[in-house]
Amino acid sequence: MSVKTLKPIAPQPGRPLYITARDAVREAIDVGIFTPGEQMPSTKELSSQLSVSLVTAHRALQELVTTGVLSRSQGRGTFVHERYLERKKTMSDTRVGLIFHAESSLADYYHSQILEGVRQASQHLAVDLIMLRFGEDIRGECNGYLFVNPLGDEADQLATVAKPKQPIMAIGAKVHNKRVSCVDVDNVDLARQAVAHLISLGHTQIAYVGGADEISNSLDRWNGFLAACAEPLEWNEAGRGGHLAALIAEEVARAPRLPFGVPALRDARLRRLAEALSSDPASDFSLEQWAQRCGASARTLARLFRAETGMGFARWRQALRLTEAAALLAQGASPAQAAASVGYASAPAFGAAFRAAFGITPGEAR
Repeated sequence: MSVKTLKPIAPQPGRPLYITARDAVREAIDVGIFTPGEQMPSTKELSSQLSVSLVTAHRALQELVTTGVLSRSQGRGTFVHERYLERKKTMSDTRVGLIFHAESSLADYYHSQILEGVRQASQHLAVDLIMLRFGEDIRGECNGYLFVNPLGDEADQLATVAKPKQPIMAIGAKVHNKRVSCVDVDNVDLARQAVAHLISLGHTQIAYVGGADEISNSLDRWNGFLAACAEPLEWNEAGRGGHLAALIAEEVARAPRLPFGVPALRDARLRRLAEALSSDPASDFSLEQWAQRCGASARTLARLFRAETGMGFARWRQALRLTEAAALLAQGASPAQAAASVGYASAPAFGAAFRAAFGITPGEAR
């Protein structure tokens, strides 16, 4: 087996050496020195052949792995991607700088999920991804930037340094600079809702545990927490709180009443059946099978259902399933999810039964 070698590379002014090394390796693959599925030289061998440091060689290989030119197999090594030639037509020279705040930790769930999502997207689109930290020298070879959790002045600073044709996207922060697009959630309101929920449960002493104040969404949540805690638990009935409460009460009084719920059961055997079926409303046990579990005959259970609810077992079970489905819809489940959870194999059949029972569609009950 012949040993394949690469020529040493020379530094190019204004261009990172690992980029030159990366391009040399990709060119060797393009001309057929290394073919799809073939194992690449080790980092140490590549470092020696290209006359670069181990760090530079490793960075060059990692760049090619990220863009899908190479693939790594744990314990085996690095290989030319099997589908490289197929994907080569879609590869571009687009390079995106991913910037994290200096206080951010990639070990926490929030930032690690963002990183993983961006990594998967960049690999799918064959885009080179460079990880940067705020304050580092902005690399001139980037075509655009994703900035995670910037504060307003930091986004402004990046907009000033970046070239006019380099787009900037802020993630997890609201930015008012016209040069910067942003994707965010209302962290202030999120914290206010969390406090309101805990108060509704009866808690009066609430602590806050969050990230560093230097990160924008952490600061927003902290401000929302402080604002919520500053609101009085009791309000002046003649003031804003009283007017809001009166409006809510009036709207609730005007809301149509829906026949949710099932008749209460008194017999202990029926209660055992009801509790089991409430835990698993999708169960298709027959009345005979339930009778074996409840310690009574099917005929006795049928008679008890008629006596206590005025309906047979099948109709009572349908009412229970629809009531459980209504609760799921109120919690945000889709009609299809609610239908499957309570034992309906057909969404249209579930919709028809729900409308017949409550006079509204499952979608209107959400």
